Amino acid sequence: MSNVKDFHMETFSNPYYGFINDFAQSEYESAKLLGKFYTDYNVAEEMIGRVVSEISLHVHKNILRIIDPFCGDGRLILKLLQAISQDKNYETLLIEVYLWDIDEVAVENAKIAVLDFVRHNNINAKIIAEKTDAFVSCFSVEESYDICVTNPPWGLLKPLKLFNSRCGDNELDRYKTSIAAYDDYMRQEFMISQPTSKFGKWGTNLGRCGLEVALRLISADGVCGFVSSASLFNDQVSVPFREWIFNQFSLRSISYFPAELKLYGSADVSSITAVVKTGRTEKIDIRIYDKNFKYCESKLQNADLEYVKDNDYLIPLEFGIESLKLQMQWDSLVSLEEYCATNGLHFVRELDETRLEEKVCSNGVYTFSKGYMVNKYTFVPDNMFVDEKNVEIPKTAQYAKIVWRDVSRNSQKRRVKATLLPENCVAGNSLGAIYSEHNDKELLKVLLAVMNSYVFEFQARKQLVSNHVPVGVVRKIKIPLLSKDRELISLVECKLNGQDVEHDIEVYVAKMYGLKWEEFLNIISTFKEDKKILELLKQKWFA
Repeated sequence: MSNVKDFHMETFSNPYYGFINDFAQSEYESAKLLGKFYTDYNVAEEMIGRVVSEISLHVHKNILRIIDPFCGDGRLILKLLQAISQDKNYETLLIEVYLWDIDEVAVENAKIAVLDFVRHNNINAKIIAEKTDAFVSCFSVEESYDICVTNPPWGLLKPLKLFNSRCGDNELDRYKTSIAAYDDYMRQEFMISQPTSKFGKWGTNLGRCGLEVALRLISADGVCGFVSSASLFNDQVSVPFREWIFNQFSLRSISYFPAELKLYGSADVSSITAVVKTGRTEKIDIRIYDKNFKYCESKLQNADLEYVKDNDYLIPLEFGIESLKLQMQWDSLVSLEEYCATNGLHFVRELDETRLEEKVCSNGVYTFSKGYMVNKYTFVPDNMFVDEKNVEIPKTAQYAKIVWRDVSRNSQKRRVKATLLPENCVAGNSLGAIYSEHNDKELLKVLLAVMNSYVFEFQARKQLVSNHVPVGVVRKIKIPLLSKDRELISLVECKLNGQDVEHDIEVYVAKMYGLKWEEFLNIISTFKEDKKILELLKQKWFA
């Protein structure tokens, strides 16, 4: 096996990481390229506490083997050793500590920190630190460790444009060859972790592959605690991976940390920790933290757990397990995609914005619309028109259409921002779009009210995992039975004309969904609206 490991290191790993080391211009840039997000100490302590609660040191009579295959500065192992040292049973054990990382400096620093800790606390430990690629080394030691704690690299394996301007042709060829070979290796060795869809040929998620490494390392009675982006439990492309975790392991607990906590510097990302043992998932303890680092607890079990398993293993962590009840209630409704298919509505992308300057001009017949021009119920054109000399006008330009911004940051209160474009507008691909083949603007206005509602947004947020609002998510959102209700159409027309009737629309749509006030209030509370808005909505509801 060592010969296979050496071959894979020389053929796949070393060329890729060697290039990164040679051409990254700073430690910060190297960390960003390699997906290094060091675990916040409070998060680490929380996770380690849950890991330790799942182990019994007295069972390990002689040796306890612990590992972090992506150790960084060793902080997770240090927190684990601190927790273990509180149990007197550790005094009879030899603790073998394994530290792996692709960063040689990080491994050495982690080793020094761990050695200093065990000496200072008189812990009987053996430290084995190795600069290695865990994606290669793991296969020779599967099921060998009692405890694995780790925070794998975050990010996708794909070529980065920043090298184009600083590298010559030979260096770029070296880069493209090495990353392609490494990606081929990852796809072959970590099939469970591969996304179900990719943009082009790229899309291997190093974080998912790293979790697969961690789970393969633990022994039959071992425990694994890991840190991950929250997208693990609510994206569209990790269903096979979630199924593997649920059915091949016992997912014991999950803790959710919102992006507002800013745990990873400037990175606007929500995260989770989870604790896993061998077995099968029958109950999950859930903690949902808020922006003040306070949490509420719940359990996912019985009918709720079965519902999760039947629905792509999606867990609505951001909104709490209580939201599953509403999702079950909406199961009888049609999805937006289903409704569109039977009512002459179609999703469309009209104009690729690549090399946009060659496709637009300052005057013309067809107004060009781009993401930044669109907000809820508003469109502010920017004197851009489609240049008919260079672009074939799509046939759908003759229709009015609903459009929404494709890019919307995870930390924004409302992410689905839609409006109605008139005829003779062309939408760039920074906008999603729906048109009516009958140019039925009344139906579009009713649908626009639904898409801009709290309830629609509430459903969408459970599946949005990046700074995008992809059409794949929007298609799946459940919508109520629509009719060309004159009152609602009139409200939408008033809103499109700038009148302040949005709260009236929100209440109208919520009642279309069949919600009770208490249910609607629970949904609104997840948006952290101020008391004035809550009171206004209540007045509208009971008017």
